[in-house]
Parts: sequence; C-alpha cells; structure tokens
Amino acid sequence: MEDQELLDPAVRAAHGLTTRRRRDTKPGLSLERIVEAALALADEDGLAGVSMAKVAERLDSAPMSLYRHVASKDELVTHLQDAGHGPPPADLFAAADWRTGLRRWTKEQISRALARPWLLEIPTGAPPLMPNSLAWMEAGMRLLVGLPLAGSEKLALLAALAVQARSQAATMVNLRRSYAELGIGPEDEAPRYEQGLRAVTAGGRYPTLHDMAARGEIFDLPAGVAEKDADDLVWGFAVDRTLDGVASLIDSRRDA
Repeated sequence: MEDQELLDPAVRAAHGLTTRRRRDTKPGLSLERIVEAALALADEDGLAGVSMAKVAERLDSAPMSLYRHVASKDELVTHLQDAGHGPPPADLFAAADWRTGLRRWTKEQISRALARPWLLEIPTGAPPLMPNSLAWMEAGMRLLVGLPLAGSEKLALLAALAVQARSQAATMVNLRRSYAELGIGPEDEAPRYEQGLRAVTAGGRYPTLHDMAARGEIFDLPAGVAEKDADDLVWGFAVDRTLDGVASLIDSRRDA
C-alpha cells in the first residue's frame, strides 16, 4: 500500500496529493477559494455559521460544485482549522535561546486562538500532518535541535505546550464571555471574585480559602512582578515551570 493511501483525504488535498477530479461547472473554483470563504464565515459567525451551502452561496456557486474539491463538511473543517491557525511567525528563530523561542511559540498559539475563538470548538487529537500544523511542529523541533533530548521527548514537550496553550486560551475566552454577560471589565473580575469567595466561605467550612480571600491574597503577585505583567504570569506560569523542568533535565544530561 502506498504511504499516501494511509492519509486522510484532507491531508492529501492540502499537500496536492489528491487524485480527486478538478473539473468544475464554476470557473476559478478551487480548494483555496473554498477554504478562504469558509474562513471568512467562521470569523463572522463562528463555526456554527459555516456550512457547505453558505460557502457555496458566498462563492456564487452550486453546493455540489464544492464536493469536487471537498468531500464533506468534516473535511472542510480540517482545512479550516489549519488555515485558522496559520503558520508560525517568521521571526520565531530570532529568539536568544530554545527556551525563549518555545515560550513565544506557545504564546503565539494562545494569541491565534484568542483571535479566532471558534478554533477551540474543533476537537484535536489527529497527528499533525496538515501544512500549517507541520510548520508549527517544524518550528518547535528546530528550536530544540542540538539539545540532549530524544525525539520522543521533544515531541512530548511540544505536545504539552500545545495543550497548555489551548487550555489557557479556552479559559481566557470563557472569562471574556463571562465579563460581557456581567457587563464588567477584566479589571473588575478579581475584586468581584474575592468578594464572592469571602461570602461563600464565611461559615468556616473552607477556612484556608476564607483567610486568603479576607486578606486579599488570592490574586497576590510574586515579588518583583508588576501589575501590568499579571496576564503574562497567568498563562506563563505552567509553561515556565514546564520549561524549568526540561532545562533541569538538559543540564543534568550535559553534566553527566
């Protein structure tokens, strides 16, 4: 069996490996134009606003014409997910070291998801084989070249950072929606939560939490961290501790 036959149809199409017929009733119709139209719809109305019929309407084409390029909506969503994330920043390798580069690699993924929250509605789990997902993987692996880590360890590190990026982005998106529903800004969230925490823990059932809320310690920043850097600390804490562990592992292997 040819290696290409093992690939998902969307992956084959994205890399130009498909044998799907390209004859169209609508001149100029292409996979690229279809994905571009779907991307515009998703940015306007979210993932729920994307359908084969709406994409066809935007392209002034018959829905059946789309199926000569995209076999199903699921396949279209695979292309949409890859296009939505886009490629990694071109200047990523200007970082001073692997750790700085991977921190930015992670932060950029958070930023892409915040810019397009509908990306978080698409399940993940398939191995990275689409063009942009491979570009992100290539960028991450390139930052790790020369380090005393096995390939499986490098892959596990990139996977862990990607999961943290998605989780942090989802949390931020949900908080933004909550702010909008409550009619408050992000600067009001901490005092509001502390006030609520004091109220529900006042009975003595959660003494540690109540004492922390009463003293205003829940959102205390570490010494030397300015208020303007609080957001960076929130998303970066788990990432930095992950990178601390990897840096320690690298140092121990080099010493050995």
